[in-house]
Amino acid sequence: MSERNDSDPAYPLPLNPGELYTKLAGGANGISVRDYFAAHALANINSTPKNAASIAYQVADAMLAEREDIHHD
Repeated sequence: MSERNDSDPAYPLPLNPGELYTKLAGGANGISVRDYFAAHALANINSTPKNAASIAYQVADAMLAEREDIHHD
């Protein structure tokens, strides 16, 4: 499996019409897709904070892997 692309911004900004987004200098892109997925996974995890965070990122990583599989089929 290739390396996951988890650094895309969760809310990308369009550069020009017809282009998907641009990565802005200085970290102005907001949170990564991985962080976005993990944050949403937390809503359904009932555990200690440390364990919940670990589980949330496991879920996020699984979602990213599935996303890559779908895009490569």
